[in-house]
Amino acid sequence: MLIPFNGWAWYDLVLKPTVSPETVWFFTSIVAVVVWAFMAMFFKKSFFAYLFAAGFLSVSESFVSISHLSFEFYSLAAIVSGFVLMLAHRISLNMKDAEEFKEPLVIASFASIPLAVFASLVAFSNGINRENFFTPLMTVNFFMAAFYFLASYWTGFGKIGSFAMVISKVFLLLGIFSFCFAAEVSLLVGLYIFMVTAIGFGISGFLLKMGKLEEESISSYSIGTLMLFAVYLIGFASSTIPLNHIGICGLLIVAFLWHTYFQFGITLLLYLKNASWFLALLPFL
Repeated sequence: MLIPFNGWAWYDLVLKPTVSPETVWFFTSIVAVVVWAFMAMFFKKSFFAYLFAAGFLSVSESFVSISHLSFEFYSLAAIVSGFVLMLAHRISLNMKDAEEFKEPLVIASFASIPLAVFASLVAFSNGINRENFFTPLMTVNFFMAAFYFLASYWTGFGKIGSFAMVISKVFLLLGIFSFCFAAEVSLLVGLYIFMVTAIGFGISGFLLKMGKLEEESISSYSIGTLMLFAVYLIGFASSTIPLNHIGICGLLIVAFLWHTYFQFGITLLLYLKNASWFLALLPFL
């Protein structure tokens, strides 16, 4: 457990300034992972499995640091580590005497995703002459994170159920936003991209309802509806969006609420649908 502190002491007292801190971080992480993996297998204690998983994430991040890659690669390395830990968990299910490793691998794998975003934010904020966080590679990272949670839902990884699908949709929206920002699309085109995405969520909600997946269906309809409300408000607040396009979004809100009411029979949705006609007609008044 003291290996990271030993690495820091070696750098601060012996190696500085001859050796860079990134180099010390990388090789200290490798030593720690090897030692903790051996101790986890020998003692079969979950504590060492937690240390091994944390060390594995440290190796991936330190490799990006020692390679002097751009800030997007910090999140890419963490997301790839999450997939590797997910695979390791799947392998451990078929191993005898591996019960102590399952929970640490799940927790570390899930922790890799917020670590991915946080690491890139820190690297971006410490960079020089960086104007845009939402780059093409960062867009790919968001889509990979969305696929990670979708894979978690499909495989039952971590047993978080429909919540994994909700998080997947959130990262999907971040990816679409990042794409619009990186591609420098106009506001009007961006709003239509999100409207089409909302329609896609509505279709997926309908298919999930047909498949008897109630919670997943509700989440799809809810996120799609919230997206349309957000698009409507952004368009209405902007002076560059023609009112007829805002009216189209308002009509989509009405259609969404109407369809959702018929799917689930929730009376509140009927009231919201009737009230939303005001949003649909307001731009044309």
